[in-house]
Amino acid sequence: MRRIAALIGGMLLLGVPAATAAPVAFTYTASTHVLRYGGAGATVSVAMRTGAAPETVSLGLEPSSWQDRDMFGSPLATSDQRVTGAGRITSMFASSCCDFAAGVSICQRGGPPDVGDGIDLALPANSTTRVSYRVRLAAPPWPAPIFLGVVVGVPAQAPNPTEIDRYQLGPQRFMVRGPTGVHIKLTAGAGARREPGSMYPVVAPRRSVVIAGTTNPRVAGARLQLGYASTTNGQHGAIGTVTTDSRGAFRISWRPPATGTFTITSAYRHPARGLLADGNCDLALTVG
Repeated sequence: MRRIAALIGGMLLLGVPAATAAPVAFTYTASTHVLRYGGAGATVSVAMRTGAAPETVSLGLEPSSWQDRDMFGSPLATSDQRVTGAGRITSMFASSCCDFAAGVSICQRGGPPDVGDGIDLALPANSTTRVSYRVRLAAPPWPAPIFLGVVVGVPAQAPNPTEIDRYQLGPQRFMVRGPTGVHIKLTAGAGARREPGSMYPVVAPRRSVVIAGTTNPRVAGARLQLGYASTTNGQHGAIGTVTTDSRGAFRISWRPPATGTFTITSAYRHPARGLLADGNCDLALTVG
C-alpha cells in the first residue's frame, strides 16, 4: 500500500522471533483463500491485543500488482470494514495510490482502492480490538500468475522512527479460480524509435506508427478495440478495431492527433470460449 509499503521493509513476519516483545499481539484469519472474479470474496479478520500501554497502529493491505511493468493498481479491492472492541478509528487513508513503473497514471487495472481502504487505530491499554473486511478481485484474473500475494501490515507507533517498522502479518495468499481474462500485450513497431533519455518510444509529429499486439491465451478471430488517451492534455479517442490472426496477434497503423504522451488502450469486449471481457493499457508513446 502506498502509505504502508514504505514501512514494511523492516517488519518481521508473524511467528519469527523478535529481539524485543511486541507491544501489540496480532491474530489473522481469512474465511477462504480462493477468490473468483465476480464472487463474494473473502472475509479477512485481524485481532489486536495490547499490553500495559496504549498503542496506535495503521492497518491496511499491501496489494498485489499486475505482472505488466507499466500497470498500476491492485487486483484486490477491500470493502465493508468493521471495527469491534475497545479500539477506535482516528483517521483513514488509501492503501494504494500511484506506484506505477512507467509513470502513466491513466494506465490502471483494478485498484487503487478508494480512500478509506486503510485505517489508523487508537488501541487502549489491556484491550482487544478486531477489524474485519471483505477482499475480492477487482478485475478479471489473467492466465498467470494464479496466486495473488497479500500482506497485512501493522506498524507500531513509537517515538523513535527507526522502531516504527516492526510488525507484519503474512504473507497470506489467495488462489484464483474460474474463468480468466485475456492479457493483451501491446508493442510499438514501424514509425517508433528509441531515444536516449526518453521513457517511451518516440513518434515524429504528423507521422504514423504501427501498433502490434498479442493475446494470452492465444485467441484467433477476436475483435479488439484500440484507443488512445493523452496524459498531457486529456485528449482521447478511438484508434480502430482489429481482428486477431490464428496466432492471436494483430497490428494496426495509427497517426497521433497531436504532440505529447499517449497511453494506448486495448479491450476485448465480447469474449468467447469461456473467457472474460478484459482490457489493458501497457503501451505509452511520446509524440514530438
